[in-house]
Amino acid sequence: GEAGLTYKKVLELPIPEDLQASREYTLRIEVSDPSNQESIEIKLNIDEKRHFLRIFDVILRPQGKIEAGKPLFATVRVENLGDKKERNVEVRVSVSQLGIVARDYISELVNELEEEVTNDEDEESSASSNELLLRIPDDAQTGVYDLLVEVIYNRGHSKVTQRIPLSVEGAKKVS
Repeated sequence: GEAGLTYKKVLELPIPEDLQASREYTLRIEVSDPSNQESIEIKLNIDEKRHFLRIFDVILRPQGKIEAGKPLFATVRVENLGDKKERNVEVRVSVSQLGIVARDYISELVNELEEEVTNDEDEESSASSNELLLRIPDDAQTGVYDLLVEVIYNRGHSKVTQRIPLSVEGAKKVS
């Protein structure tokens, strides 16, 4: 580049979710051309996100394929990777194309640190919803639908979602 000109480059650095938090790291940036080299070191403090839940697993019964008119059961396992205890976590499963939705609440999820400290059996950093029932409508057409799993927490300010393809076998036409 020309002397006296400033160029701005934005570098994106993905931080792993399971990085050891609450400690200091050193970020080293080096810039060079054939005749010059510059480097700078920046101290970084990595904190756990205050509010951070993850959908750990979704168990569907039956799996894979379901017939129109039949019940679908979903159990959602949620993990707290954040800094804060989460209360009244809403778990919602829905298939918007079929107009069906079911919800359940997990009353409390501590973080992993609190789970290690306490001997209380109820204090868990991961927990499953109760089995949620979705009844596939009798008139559902054969096809693959979008099952949306949503976990809403932090008093409704935070949300994590996962989409799962759901194969529905439509009602057989009687000729």
